[in-house]
Amino acid sequence: MRIKFLIFLKSFSARLSRPQKILVLLLLVGGALLTGSPGLLSEDVSKVRENSWLRVQNVGDTPALVKVAHYGYDGEQVAAEICPSAACKSVPAGSGWTFFTETNDDLLTQFYGSTKITGDQPFVAVAGRDFMFSKDDGWYLLIGGDTYWLGASGSKVILPFVENVPEKYSRIHVNNVSTDTPACVKITYYREGEMQPSASEPETAEDGCPEGGYYLDPNESMLRDAISLPVDLGFSGMGIVSSHLAVRDGFTVSVREQAIAAAVDTISVEEDAFASYRGLSANETGRDIVLPVIEREASRADSDIESKWTSKFRIAPLNPTIPYTVSFRYSGSTGDGVEFEAEQEFLVEGALTCDQGSIGAEACLPDLLELPIGFSGTVRISSAESMAVIVQRSSSSGAYGDYRGFTSREASTQVVLPVVNKRLAPWGGNDGWSSSVHVQPFDGGEATVSFFYFSPELDANGLYRPMGRISGHQVFHQADDRFLPDDWVGSLVVVSTRPIVALVSLESDAFKGDPVMMYNGVSLE
Repeated sequence: MRIKFLIFLKSFSARLSRPQKILVLLLLVGGALLTGSPGLLSEDVSKVRENSWLRVQNVGDTPALVKVAHYGYDGEQVAAEICPSAACKSVPAGSGWTFFTETNDDLLTQFYGSTKITGDQPFVAVAGRDFMFSKDDGWYLLIGGDTYWLGASGSKVILPFVENVPEKYSRIHVNNVSTDTPACVKITYYREGEMQPSASEPETAEDGCPEGGYYLDPNESMLRDAISLPVDLGFSGMGIVSSHLAVRDGFTVSVREQAIAAAVDTISVEEDAFASYRGLSANETGRDIVLPVIEREASRADSDIESKWTSKFRIAPLNPTIPYTVSFRYSGSTGDGVEFEAEQEFLVEGALTCDQGSIGAEACLPDLLELPIGFSGTVRISSAESMAVIVQRSSSSGAYGDYRGFTSREASTQVVLPVVNKRLAPWGGNDGWSSSVHVQPFDGGEATVSFFYFSPELDANGLYRPMGRISGHQVFHQADDRFLPDDWVGSLVVVSTRPIVALVSLESDAFKGDPVMMYNGVSLE
């Protein structure tokens, strides 16, 4: 099995190693207090700190030199880290390393900005943000994040869920990814169901932006929150971040030369809840999208937390100014085995929200039809127009969880998951951090699946685990795998005989609040 795996490792490395250095943009904060956010949590915000972390997985075939550069809000570099160094070794092939802003002494409290990673081997990364605070009944943790890769930036980024409603609001992070060229950035907001913008910013072009936009220097970031969002209270819809012609020192920077990235946080005003997703670049939209986890008051089979989850998802068209037809196919069952299937088609204008807790058209189902209580399953969405989809999950205990809908381009026979864990105890003996992996053939059929786990504690060539044949989908719990050690964090590559998608859930039952985070696996093909 070792010989077979070494061949596999070299094969996916060859696919990704075309650029010898890969840059990934991550929007991060370090030690920031929650200021300027009305109603955010029920606690004294001076006691709540927000921090970020990022995990980098080397998907090359030799140990990687990894450089991490942190840039402030204004785009100036303020700190750097490197592996190998006194703090870390070269990142082994197939394995990963986690960088924490909280433990970086060079980052001041209140740091807000971005982080870029450079590696001499191809890699992918997961970036997370968390809030931590204490109450009389114990420690609370709120966490969210997403995967990042080189293709996650572009001249147009779609934000399917943007909200400013009484119970929650969005916080939008935008960054000029370029290290040496400026960008002129506009943000356009569309209310759900409307093809004309509700708002667009800036109203007046800044210097250096002859076609309009905010002028962002290389690496510069901007932030929109409940105070600075230019939409009315009650707004629920989508956003588009776009770049436009820029001029610096008499030289023109075309749209094609610019690259921007964005991320959106969803923050509850009424509950201790938080989720985050990465904006989708135009080349990440698709016409055939699979949502592997859709629920209505369902108890999660991959969760130790006693709660019932209900989802809703929003479709954001790449071009919201034209109507489009979209079809849905629901398939799943309840906890007691009652199967449910349904199909529906709509002519849609603008963004569309499908709420699995509703009935008929509001749930994107036929009239008067609703999902059964306890439903857990999948949805396939098809359209002749390109679209992006975000699933927003909420639990009966108030927790949130977001993930991006999977396009056919993301389906792969080799999928990398940069962080998985088993009963991990990173903070003061608070154990219970475990992951689960939802694996699904993109076409809903059957596939034979193998897992390859990586970490310094395991064999250098990875721990091979044959998972067998799956039909439809299957959830694998790392806490149940007796071959993995306890108090463990590592990386995982899923290999399949047919194209699959993989969705990871990270959670801990040692914290109150919202200790749940989901992220999409990344295709290696």
